[in-house]
Amino acid sequence: MDAITTILVALASGAAAAAQDTASQVVKDAYAGLKALVQRKLQAKDPNAATIVSEYEKDAATWEKPMQKALDASGAASDDAMLEQAHRVLQVVQQSTGKFNVQVSGDVQGQVVGDHAVQHNVFGRE
Repeated sequence: MDAITTILVALASGAAAAAQDTASQVVKDAYAGLKALVQRKLQAKDPNAATIVSEYEKDAATWEKPMQKALDASGAASDDAMLEQAHRVLQVVQQSTGKFNVQVSGDVQGQVVGDHAVQHNVFGRE
């Protein structure tokens, strides 16, 4: 994934995750940090850039091209701090969403969830 795409995906997924009632403070802080970096970078070239960021946050599909154009024009692809923060957002969002969704109904005797998990059960011994 190229740098601009990474930033776009991090902004969209960060905004979506941070808007959830269950979002952790880590997710909210990581997203807020990226959003602030993007706004500062874009406003250096365009004083109305806050509008693009705000609208992209609400509707990423519609505002993707204007945001991509603004990021390209600002030189965001070579901004190491912004790219590092974008990767951080993607990491914390992935961790917060979890990989497994386990729903248990009824009696369960021995359950394990996870990659490469091992479980040994012995039932009926006293």
